[in-house]
Amino acid sequence: MKIMKIWIIPILVLIIIVLLLVIAKKEQDKKMELMKEAVTSQRYFNETKVIEDKLALFHFAMDEPKQEIYCYSQTNEIRFKYKDIIDTEVQIDGVAVMSSVLSVKGNISDGNVNILIGGMPIGIDKISSIKVRVFLRNCSSDTYDIECLAFRVKSNDARYKETYIKAQSIFDALRSAMSKVRTEDLSYDTKSVVEELKELAILKSQGVVTEEEFAIIKARIMNNVNSI
Repeated sequence: MKIMKIWIIPILVLIIIVLLLVIAKKEQDKKMELMKEAVTSQRYFNETKVIEDKLALFHFAMDEPKQEIYCYSQTNEIRFKYKDIIDTEVQIDGVAVMSSVLSVKGNISDGNVNILIGGMPIGIDKISSIKVRVFLRNCSSDTYDIECLAFRVKSNDARYKETYIKAQSIFDALRSAMSKVRTEDLSYDTKSVVEELKELAILKSQGVVTEEEFAIIKARIMNNVNSI
């Protein structure tokens, strides 16, 4: 009789664990369905590039012809244009390890990490958060976080490496979007400068501005170009 009672306890524990796993699976499926509905509800958005994780429940998509980006993370969603991006960075446990300004921002955490391999920190025992933060203008929020990690992992775990690679891919895509806007702006500014110089040359030929004035105004225009 005592032997039977001893075996009942682990059986009950096993049943409880199985039930909890079933409940967790149903909850995950429900959240995944919500993400799918949110993504499919985006009208006039043609996904030409997608980075997604069904476990962490994030969806990052780009409409390259329209230069727009759609993000879904932790039930929060946002849609913005390339030109709205000010900066972006990858954060591990709240500390930035990559930014659009610097590819790697040095050591992180409280001295536990001293080595970076291809931007990937190693040496941390466990990691709770990997996110891509986007700094925005003209949007409902100044920042938006794409939470890439579903649960706490060790730094030598395959899941950590897979998550970091996805975060870096999003970071690279955002940085590429920023560079495209800057290139277009630079092209526009260059055209404007050419027009200004032409007009200035005409004014000089007509005697409206002197040679000295021409040199001063031209230098001012070129200085503005160099400061872009």
